Amino acid sequence: MSKDTTNNFSVLNADLPESVDNALKNLTDLPSKNVGQTLSDCWFLVFGGISQLAEKRKLKYAKDLEEFKQSLSSKITSIPKENRVEANTQIVMPALENAKYCVEEPSLREMFANLISSSLDIKKQDIVHPSFSDILKTMTPLDAQNLKLIFDNYQLPICNIVRTSDNPSLYAVVLQNIFLENSECTIYERQSLSISFLSKQGLVEIPSSLSIYDDAAYFKYEQCDEMLQIQNQYPDYTFQLQKRLIKPTPLGVSFLDICCPD
Repeated sequence: MSKDTTNNFSVLNADLPESVDNALKNLTDLPSKNVGQTLSDCWFLVFGGISQLAEKRKLKYAKDLEEFKQSLSSKITSIPKENRVEANTQIVMPALENAKYCVEEPSLREMFANLISSSLDIKKQDIVHPSFSDILKTMTPLDAQNLKLIFDNYQLPICNIVRTSDNPSLYAVVLQNIFLENSECTIYERQSLSISFLSKQGLVEIPSSLSIYDDAAYFKYEQCDEMLQIQNQYPDYTFQLQKRLIKPTPLGVSFLDICCPD
């Protein structure tokens, strides 16, 4: 092969223009360490933010996990030695497994610590049920907040909005589980979902034939945004409140006694 052929990159023995030939040569001469650096730089530009966020998330999780461990240790230590019993693996193992998905939520983390420590207390172990861990792992902080609120008041007003008509076939429940008693959250959709969850888990009940004796308890429901909006949206129909009350079930009372003793 001639000197000219060696110095030029060719395709099918055709010489390339000098500018292209030099560019290709520069690429082939690029040190591998520079290639690695370039790839590293590109990776950081694309994924760097994600990697940093993941690292911060890991650090936060480790901190939350340590707080969970300390809280659990403190609660177990506070049980008088004569009242401590061996751990019930049917309670403790699922609770620890489920808790790892909830330790970043302080209220749920605390409830898991209460559940596990209660299972080691001879005075409480009879009302600790294996289902409590499964219920708790699917709860949101709002669910826990609402349940505690209902428990503290024993019973609270709750309403449905129904469409009324002389024709029975047109009667229908339009909006269900309007709950305005928690000032921390007034979003209808979130509250309705939370109440439905608590009811499905058997922690609360909404008797169909009972309501709060004092009608003043329902005044704010008559004026709520949901009622006004639906009346404006469908002026040809008549809507009214279906007044109900919500209260904890025996299961809900036991659940709170164990998971929220304070």
